[in-house]
Amino acid sequence: MVDNIEKRLATLRSASTIEARAHEVHLELWNNRYDLFVDKVPSHPLESVEPAVALSMKGFRVVTDPCLGEMWNEGRRVRVAGVVDQDARLVKISPNLDGQERRFTTGHELGHVVEHPGMTLHRDRALSGHMPRKDNMEREADLFSSCFLMPARHVLNEFYARFGMHVFRMNEDTAFGFLLGNYQGCRKKIKLQRDASILSATASHFMGRHFLPLNQFFGVSPVAMAIRLEEVGLVEPDSAKWVR
Repeated sequence: MVDNIEKRLATLRSASTIEARAHEVHLELWNNRYDLFVDKVPSHPLESVEPAVALSMKGFRVVTDPCLGEMWNEGRRVRVAGVVDQDARLVKISPNLDGQERRFTTGHELGHVVEHPGMTLHRDRALSGHMPRKDNMEREADLFSSCFLMPARHVLNEFYARFGMHVFRMNEDTAFGFLLGNYQGCRKKIKLQRDASILSATASHFMGRHFLPLNQFFGVSPVAMAIRLEEVGLVEPDSAKWVR
């Protein structure tokens, strides 16, 4: 299992500079944990994956601001959830967000700081996971947030610990494990890759074992977790193989 995961990690980091840079921030947080986490020093690397702490490490002050107003986003007015002001070294986050939105939005602003150092004042809508984007910088910040909040190594380890497989494939055994009924029943419930991804992201039991769903473990929305599983290659992309 260890060799398989190490090979997957090497492939991911070589294929994506954003994946590699998120990993660098993880290492920086962990190596400086005694200075950054005064109240409670993390005992596990995943406990140090905090976007607000990472922003502080980068020299940015993170504040809550209830008066961020509205903005135009792809033809419609939406609430501003986050603002990054690189000149003032300040990130503002709206308090009117649930925990998952706040976490992903803060990770998104960290993504702008790391990936777009030349950006000055920038505003973002509420975020809880990837959505189709026209703007390349927004897609990059989304991907950074995903890579940062759901580190590939920990996603691979936690997935294997729950399901005992390196790639999700829906067959008679996995259908039984998820209590989905017979082959025909699975075909009605799992029609798309995203269906399989959401199932894996939110499952709380498999083969009679109960556990914390992956999206809750990483503190993200079901969709964000599902997309991350696809990004790291944990869900079979060929629809013909999902149910067989």
